[in-house]
Amino acid sequence: MTTPTENKTIQTTQTKFNTTGGLRTARTTVYSQRIHGRNRLEKHIPNGRKLRSVGYDYNIKYILDLLRGNDWEDATIIIGYRLSGNECDETSISELMKEIVSGRLKLRIPSKGEFHEKFFLVEGTENGNNFFTDVNGSANPTMTGSARRGRQSNRITDISVTGNYKDDDYYNEAISQWEWYIDNSDTFDGKLEDLLREKDEEEWVPVIKRYYEGDPSLLNESLMTPIEVLSMSAGEAMLLDSSQGKKVTYLELPEIPQETIQEFIDDIGANLGVNIRSTKSGEIELPTSLIDSSRYSTDTLPWMQIIERDLLLRIEGETVSRRNRDLSQIEAIRNELKCLGDFINSIENSHRPGLKSKMALSEYLLSGLCAPFDYLWMAQRRNKFSRIREGPQMTSYLGGSGNGKSFASRYMLKMISGSDLEPLPSKQFTDKRVRSCARNGSIMPLIFDDLKRSRIREWDKWGKSFWDTGYVTDKPHAQLLITANDPIDTSGPLGRRVREIHMEATFENNGKNTEIVETCLKECSQIFPYFSHLVLLMHESDSAPYDHNDPLKIGRMAMEKLYNIAEMDFPSWWCSHPFKESVDINAYHWYDLLNKEMFSIERKLDSFKIPVDEGPHDIAERLRTFPAHLQAKKAGQAIHIENAEGFIHWLSKVKHLYESDKGQSIRGMRHLLSRGKWPRRWI
Repeated sequence: MTTPTENKTIQTTQTKFNTTGGLRTARTTVYSQRIHGRNRLEKHIPNGRKLRSVGYDYNIKYILDLLRGNDWEDATIIIGYRLSGNECDETSISELMKEIVSGRLKLRIPSKGEFHEKFFLVEGTENGNNFFTDVNGSANPTMTGSARRGRQSNRITDISVTGNYKDDDYYNEAISQWEWYIDNSDTFDGKLEDLLREKDEEEWVPVIKRYYEGDPSLLNESLMTPIEVLSMSAGEAMLLDSSQGKKVTYLELPEIPQETIQEFIDDIGANLGVNIRSTKSGEIELPTSLIDSSRYSTDTLPWMQIIERDLLLRIEGETVSRRNRDLSQIEAIRNELKCLGDFINSIENSHRPGLKSKMALSEYLLSGLCAPFDYLWMAQRRNKFSRIREGPQMTSYLGGSGNGKSFASRYMLKMISGSDLEPLPSKQFTDKRVRSCARNGSIMPLIFDDLKRSRIREWDKWGKSFWDTGYVTDKPHAQLLITANDPIDTSGPLGRRVREIHMEATFENNGKNTEIVETCLKECSQIFPYFSHLVLLMHESDSAPYDHNDPLKIGRMAMEKLYNIAEMDFPSWWCSHPFKESVDINAYHWYDLLNKEMFSIERKLDSFKIPVDEGPHDIAERLRTFPAHLQAKKAGQAIHIENAEGFIHWLSKVKHLYESDKGQSIRGMRHLLSRGKWPRRWI
């Protein structure tokens, strides 16, 4: 008779032929263990590069020990129910938050309900061999559950795959299931994380203590510092006075401490060399030209604000209105829309022309046109849903080199400002720089060009707070747009907070294309003043639409109205919905594969079967391209799509895009979309 502490081990070796990489070998080992005081849980968790874990009850000291004793580069832990243990004091939490802020640890909790599962997924390298290990069972990662204190026993199963584990079915199924846990969980204590990022490490413990005691002065996100309030008030007053030709601005002081006023005066005097005087009536006297200082306007970042129902912009030493109320200028509006159309249609000179690329460019431009008014949408959101913190989506316009990203940004800036401006460089894309520009009272969009990969990784750490905690209710707040070659991490905090717009077109660097883009920029459309008038008119009359998932809805309506005024057809390249809904890249990809008959497809009652002669890893990658509601699953060497009607509807949404790019679809594809199945003789 065997004792419960003995192992039961099974070993298998699989050798498969992969068309892209020859022979692939993976060895699988399975064993079970009873966990007790002399055979602790942590002994069975191998040291590796990457850790993914879910635990119903997780002890904070256990997490810290797990991190200290291993070389994890990336650890994601989902707390299914609670953090336990008497060790959860401010110091321990501070140590835990240090790992989170560094990016090494990601701590998450269920979006709703509880997760009772307990497992560890580990990837790494040992003795030159790659491995993947799944440790699962009844043990909670607590002092008792891990059997450190000998009070109870648990049972685990260890499944390890060595070699080319990413080609193994078990690995791909485990990762597919893990993604469900990510989709159904949220960041743990994101507000506390944001607070600590703004503090020096030695201040963390008292901040944590105040946080958990519910100190309202710490948690109130609707407050601005007295200096921020005074600086914004001064900017507003100087901008308005400059539009009226006044040389001196008399600023009525808000009710703030005298030492704050003096700090503001000293800062202006010391850094800008400006002499500021107080008047007998209690005001301070400012030279209106201060609006042109680096504190407010720069060569690449002019100051913009809505003041007295006008959209004022300080640029090149002048204050101009960027609102044109005269909508009777039909011919002028028509000409500006034609100019904009000429720029969009310049895509025809690229290597990947077509409707899809035009829609990407137009959506990016619309994001910029709407950007000065995004804070008004945020005010609507806060009024409707006071507990929701997420702001309007920031924009990432991405694609490879030579796709016109930089030029599109310059075109956007000229439309908004009326002048030639350059986007901001990647080196200025820092938390401190961006946050200070966003909250200084200007609503001029912050447009950064060609963001480096390292900056994108940094953005993932602080970008969540840009609107969530950076926006002050009913105060101006600038919007952020970037261009880049690399995508963001959609599983991170920015996943829901950034609209990614992929540009597929690329342009050859030749004289013809250079001449075209230079002409477009020289004759840049000045539709923005008419556009801004319509947007502001809707906000002023309380008729501005609120779309929870589409902050650009008001811009889409304004554009459609401008085309109606000009008596022009509304171009198909304007997206009627957010870009990712209007241009589903994955649906387009599958439409292309099926239309080219690279895969066959067969109707099985209310499902589809797509045979796939590829390795498990490749099939798993293909499965990730289907939206969840289609219920796509691996079944041997095939993909089964359980929701057949949903699949047909999914493909149908991109039919017009595909045919505009590549011509009419083949008969089989038309038959599939109209009758729900592929012609039998074609199978």
